[in-house]
Amino acid sequence: MHMQCTVDRLVREDGCWRLHTAESGELATRFDAVVLAVPAPQAVPLLLPVADDLAALAGSANMRGSWALMLRFDAP
Repeated sequence: MHMQCTVDRLVREDGCWRLHTAESGELATRFDAVVLAVPAPQAVPLLLPVADDLAALAGSANMRGSWALMLRFDAP
């Protein structure tokens, strides 16, 4: 697992995935699968070179903001 990396490019090669990061360039590790756990607008530029149909699907997602609030009271 690689942490604290900004993946800026995905490359499909010989049945494996290669990842390129902004901080370290291309990672030496080859991956069998990649999970994109980012908001749809951030997934679009990663998907365009390797899966334009998925990039189009991600690009069509409607993103809406959400808010959360946590309160604490001294007594019930």
